[in-house]
Formats: sequence, C-alpha cells, structure tokens
Amino acid sequence: MAESGRRILQWIADQDFETTADPLVFRSEARPFGAHAEAWIAAYRMTAEGSAFPGVGTAMRSTLGIKKRQPPMALAS
Repeated sequence: MAESGRRILQWIADQDFETTADPLVFRSEARPFGAHAEAWIAAYRMTAEGSAFPGVGTAMRSTLGIKKRQPPMALAS
C-alpha cells in the first residue's frame, strides 16, 4: 500500500496538469498508474477503516453518471 501510494503521489507532484495538454499523451502517461491506484485502494479496503468505507456516495455517482450498484445476488442453499 505504501509503495503504490508513494508512486502515485510522486507522479502527481511531478505533473503540471496543463489544460492544453494532448489528452492522448496524458492518457498514455497516466495509464501505468492505474494499477498502482487499484492496488492502493484494494490494500485500503483490507484495513479496518477501509472495510467500513461505503464507497462512492449517491451525489458523486450522479455527477459522474455511474449507475447505482446492484446488491450481490444471494446464493441458493
């Protein structure tokens, strides 16, 4: 968790995030950090605090256009 977080924060600190940057260049530079971000989130979810975190709230889902999560299907006994 610490290593992934360090790499993400270092990358963010090194960026100037120009609004005129080519989106394809930004995407190609940002893509390698997706795996680090997922590892960071997965490790956080395994902590006591992270396991209780409900995730993205309704307002954020609406803003981002994310559909409401469906509850997991119950297994037949």
